[in-house]
Amino acid sequence: RLGGAQGKQDDYIAAFGGVQHFEFRADDSVRTAPIPLSRAAREELSDHLSLFYTGITRKADGILRSQSQRTEQNIPTLERMRALAVDAREAIVHHDWPALGAVMDEGWALKRGLTDGISTAEIDGWYGRAKAAGALGGKITGAGGGGFLLLLHPPERSHQIAAALAPMARLPIRITPEGSRILFVGR
Repeated sequence: RLGGAQGKQDDYIAAFGGVQHFEFRADDSVRTAPIPLSRAAREELSDHLSLFYTGITRKADGILRSQSQRTEQNIPTLERMRALAVDAREAIVHHDWPALGAVMDEGWALKRGLTDGISTAEIDGWYGRAKAAGALGGKITGAGGGGFLLLLHPPERSHQIAAALAPMARLPIRITPEGSRILFVGR
């Protein structure tokens, strides 16, 4: 144990890589189902994604602890989020990026309401500017409150979105079938 609350999703996707559909069960087990995508489909999806570092760091355990304390009152929201995960899988399988964007947009709206601290006025402003510049949907990754903003958009809108979010840095992102790897850059 690391001594703090933490989620599972980030750890699992880092270990498995690719595009996965995870089912987190009440007995604490996790069912993993890869979403089969050809290399061309992975490239197409990657071209629709942008990742921006917000410059905001925070510890996830406070947000996750608060979210956990509100589980009972959030059950309808959590059930809708689970249904959205199935919708996202279907959109990915059919390469329906506008549908995936709509799922991400609704999912982010639901996640923001789970507890305080998941979003901030600053994050909401960035998200609004990205949407106005052409983003179809997105979310703050991890527990929320800072870190990275992941956006789905038509590839031709990437420069407009980057300009709308300047001076935030757009980081390269590619979907690969492998899990985490260590990359050495220069020596």
